[in-house]
Amino acid sequence: WHLGGLAKSVTATMIARLIESGQMQWTDTVGEVFAKASVHEDWKPVTLRQLLTDAAGAPPNLPKELWHKRPARGLKRVQARHDAVLEVIAAHPAYPPGAKYVYSNVGYTIAAAMAESVTGLAWEDLVEREVFEPLALSGAGFGPPQSTNETRQQPRGHFSAGSSKVAMDDTVDNTPIIAPAAAIHMTLEDLCRFADEHMLGELGRGQLLSAESYRLLHTPQLNHYACGWIRQAPGKAIPCTMYWHNGSNKMWYALAVFIPETNTVVAVASNDGDFQNAERAAWEIVMASAKQNRVLAERPLDEE
Repeated sequence: WHLGGLAKSVTATMIARLIESGQMQWTDTVGEVFAKASVHEDWKPVTLRQLLTDAAGAPPNLPKELWHKRPARGLKRVQARHDAVLEVIAAHPAYPPGAKYVYSNVGYTIAAAMAESVTGLAWEDLVEREVFEPLALSGAGFGPPQSTNETRQQPRGHFSAGSSKVAMDDTVDNTPIIAPAAAIHMTLEDLCRFADEHMLGELGRGQLLSAESYRLLHTPQLNHYACGWIRQAPGKAIPCTMYWHNGSNKMWYALAVFIPETNTVVAVASNDGDFQNAERAAWEIVMASAKQNRVLAERPLDEE
């Protein structure tokens, strides 16, 4: 299943791993990493953490002329991402850095390019090494899920065209230049395992990172947005703190939720890009699961 914007939480987790290993710092700035490039003065003090919390002043998306570019994985893609980022940071930020939350695919692309520049490795290789392999996410990959022959072992995304649903080829996706923000696929089991790791991390029992790193990943900076997760305060429907993120490339929809207080992880995916209906159905599943698990959490152990 294509995860859309849920890729952001994967990229943020990978970068946190680089920080724990001493290769990067939360306070690394755009100006420091791209010291040899032409960087606008207002971009220079923008930090890695601001990029990962969508508080950096980055625009939502890259210029339209880049949307359909498909550089091959490897050096060509790394260079294309680097060039796109340098074009963005050479100009004035779209918004005052640190002052306004703006959901941005560009901010995460800049953060990934920073990681690539520091390590000398492609974002895809870093994600495989730091996230997929340690968590044994064997069904995870990049772009839409791929079928190896005409029997179509994997689902295809569907685009809404008026009252019709059009099945799309498994090569159709966002440009891989912004893959760090929007182009990862996983099985539902993989997605649950990834979200479960974050839940355990919030509880101090994570495998990939320290409890301190997970707290930083899960702490919002502006508008409830943390590093690839939204922290939602307890409410009437779910009286517990909840962390979630969703995503769509207009052909797929995915949602992952974890609720540490009730040990609940819910993942929902659809190969229909009808965002409104897919999201409504996904949250119905979350609410039903949360209600059930809240009841189970409150039952005495001898009643189980």
